[in-house]
Amino acid sequence: QNSGEAETASAMAVKCLQACLLTNLGMMQDGRFSRDGTLVLLDEMRSNDLDLYTKLSAGVDEVNDEMQNIKQNNECEYAQRLAHTIQRVAWEHNIHLEDFM
Repeated sequence: QNSGEAETASAMAVKCLQACLLTNLGMMQDGRFSRDGTLVLLDEMRSNDLDLYTKLSAGVDEVNDEMQNIKQNNECEYAQRLAHTIQRVAWEHNIHLEDFM
């Protein structure tokens, strides 16, 4: 196995790990973004910080709208695209994802 093949296998493993994590969190279901599952994750926040919840749920809707148009048969590739979309939308809305980790 040459270094290019190892790098490609490693990159795919990371993408598949993203798919696994997003699925286990409920943010992906059947290989696609789950708006409802993601909102369930945020539900506890609603009573604690309604403004933040409103901001986050608007971001979830934006991610949902964008990901509905993505045609991707590979769940791992889709998960990477989803993760990038979440990061971009969070940045555009001044949401600091590290605050949730």
